[in-house]
Amino acid sequence: HLQASDPFAIPELAYEAVSLCLPAAKGGFGFRLGSTGTAGYRTWTGSLSYGKSFGRFRAGIRLEPRLVTQGYGYGTAIAVIPGLSLQVSLPGDLTLGLAVENPARQDYRPRGAGCLPRIFRADAGLALGPSVWTCLEIEKESGRRLTGRLGFEGVVNSRVSLRLGVTTDPELPLTFGAGFNHDRFAAGLAAAYHPVLGFTPSLTLSWNVRPRPPK
Repeated sequence: HLQASDPFAIPELAYEAVSLCLPAAKGGFGFRLGSTGTAGYRTWTGSLSYGKSFGRFRAGIRLEPRLVTQGYGYGTAIAVIPGLSLQVSLPGDLTLGLAVENPARQDYRPRGAGCLPRIFRADAGLALGPSVWTCLEIEKESGRRLTGRLGFEGVVNSRVSLRLGVTTDPELPLTFGAGFNHDRFAAGLAAAYHPVLGFTPSLTLSWNVRPRPPK
């Protein structure tokens, strides 16, 4: 997967990432490398994930190393953040999930280089029909108020889907986009709305070793 975004044309917020998913006999592995910022202050993130199914249940674990490089002689800061997630599929096309990131509230090293939040998430996904899905997410980040997100996806045909999302975050209350897929290739185009800065786009490209199953 290749991802690139340049929120509101602000260089300090630009983000680029590449990721890879590999199936395994007893689960699946995920790898990601991304960066955001400029030469004066850049954050590099890596991720190693593993997930496995247990009947109706699924569980995942992730380790995310972070490296902050600072210009002008300010040095670097590092952190390794763990994450855990659980998911269960229930009758009626309902899926519930729980996730926690940085449960021990680890900060950057050396001490005093920066703080990192603890994040809890609870999700519920439901199929409203053969071609329409919805998902509700509740997120609590330490030091911030509770945030809610509601998203919808509808399949127009075997190659095109449309997406819409709303949140209680006053900075990004609306997102929308579209997905396109053809055989092994897929692309996602999305945009977010800020009440002051306006709209900003993002693009995700992916390629599967095996053809995608039809929706």
